[in-house]
Amino acid sequence: MLQKVLLLLDYAITNTDYGKITLTLEADAELADTPHIRLSDTGTRMSAAELDNLRHPWLTVPSADRSRQNSGFALFLCHQLARKLGGDLSISSKQELGTHYQLTFTLHAGANDSDEEEKLLEGMTILLDITANEVQHIVHHLLSSWGAECVNADERQMPQEFDLRITDDTVKMADNTLLVNGEDTQVTMLAPRRLRTNFNISQLLQDALLTLIEQQLEAATHETVPADIQDYAQQLKASDYFSLFVETVPDDIVKLYTDAEAGDFSTLAQTAHRLKGVFAMLNLHPGKQLCEQLERHITEQASIEIKNDLDEINELVRVLLQPNGQQDE
Repeated sequence: MLQKVLLLLDYAITNTDYGKITLTLEADAELADTPHIRLSDTGTRMSAAELDNLRHPWLTVPSADRSRQNSGFALFLCHQLARKLGGDLSISSKQELGTHYQLTFTLHAGANDSDEEEKLLEGMTILLDITANEVQHIVHHLLSSWGAECVNADERQMPQEFDLRITDDTVKMADNTLLVNGEDTQVTMLAPRRLRTNFNISQLLQDALLTLIEQQLEAATHETVPADIQDYAQQLKASDYFSLFVETVPDDIVKLYTDAEAGDFSTLAQTAHRLKGVFAMLNLHPGKQLCEQLERHITEQASIEIKNDLDEINELVRVLLQPNGQQDE
C-alpha cells in the first residue's frame, strides 16, 4: 500500500507549482483495521476533466511539470487497488483550496508491507530481447520488483509466450513492444502499441509499460463494432457521456486545427491522445483509428497528412452530432 501512497504523493508534487503538501495517517477508533490516509495539497487545483481519470484512465492528459508528466493510469490504478483492499480513494479539488486526496483500506490479519508491495505487473510475462547485458540487468531488476515474470530471448527456444516485449534493437520492433535507450526524457509513441523510453528512469519505464497494457486492453474491446455510422451515433447518444462529448470534443477539434496551423506538434500530440481516449472510452472505433493515424503522422511531422486527418475527424464528429446521425445528402 505504501507504493500507492507514493504514487499519489508524486502526482500531487507534479501537479503543484507552489503550496504546501501534507500527508497524514489516522486510525478510526471504532475501525482500527481501516486506516485513513489524507494527502492535502494547497497548491494548484486539479481540473474536473483530469479527475475523470480516476474511473476512466487516460480520458484526459494528466498533469505535467518541467521535468516530466504524470501517468494517466495512476489515479485509476490507486482507486482500483484501494477498492480491492476493501477501501476507497476520493479526490476533492476546489479553487484556491487545492486538491485533497483521501485513501482508506482494510488491514487483514497477518498482512505486512512485503505482502502489499507494489505488484503493478503481477501475472504479466515480459520478453527481454536486449543485447546490452547492463541494460538487461537494470530492466530485469525493475520488472521483477513490479511482479512481472521475465523471459530472456533465446533463438533456440523461440517462439516463447509473452505479453510484452522490451528491446534495445529497432530491428526487433513489433506490436506490444517497448524500445529502450539511455537518452529519452519522455515516453514516445512510435506507432500504436510501439513505444520508446529511457530504461534508466523507472517512472518512465513504468508509464510506458502501463500505456502498452492499456492499448492492449483497448484493442481487445473493439473485436465487435457497429456496422455503420448511424449505429455509432445511436450508441453515442445512448451513452451517459454524450453531454461530455458534446461539451468537449468540438472544442478539441478547434484546438487540433489551431495547434496544427501553429506547427506545435507537442501540444497537438497531447490533444490527439486525449481525444483518442474519449473515442476509446465510448467505443467509437472509427474515431479512435483516425486519432491513432493522426498520432503517427504527428510523429512524422507530416503536415499534409495531418491536415487530412483533422478533416476526417472533424467530419466524423459532425456526422455523429447530427440529430439523425446520418450524413447530409
